[in-house]
Amino acid sequence: MDASNEGEIRCKQCRNVLFYQEQLGNHDVGQQSFSKFSGKPKDVSSLSCNSYFLEEPLEWMDLTGQTLGKLYCPSCSSKIGTFDWSGSQCSCGTWISPSIQISKSKVDREAGNILLTFHEDGGEEEEKKSETS
Repeated sequence: MDASNEGEIRCKQCRNVLFYQEQLGNHDVGQQSFSKFSGKPKDVSSLSCNSYFLEEPLEWMDLTGQTLGKLYCPSCSSKIGTFDWSGSQCSCGTWISPSIQISKSKVDREAGNILLTFHEDGGEEEEKKSETS
């Protein structure tokens, strides 16, 4: 990656680089309009994704022989997400299979000299990084 750190996704706890934005999978927001939790249809216009989904497992993830489980930061062991080979539902309602899900509230995304922090409520906060970091 270039010196600007663009697209780095870091552990919020220890700031270790976990992966890069180009390793993320894309999905259509609200592709399914139901919630597995409530069974009620959702208003697609108000949906947002509270998680990142990776295209494939990363080198530091030890998923051999497991069909589902939790994902931990390889540096500080903080829980950052889950995986399930049979799939899971995004907060927007879309079913992702297989699912390697990283909670946005557990990581920060670097975008050039801007640090984007996601909150549990789906909000986003920008913070300009200092020149020394």
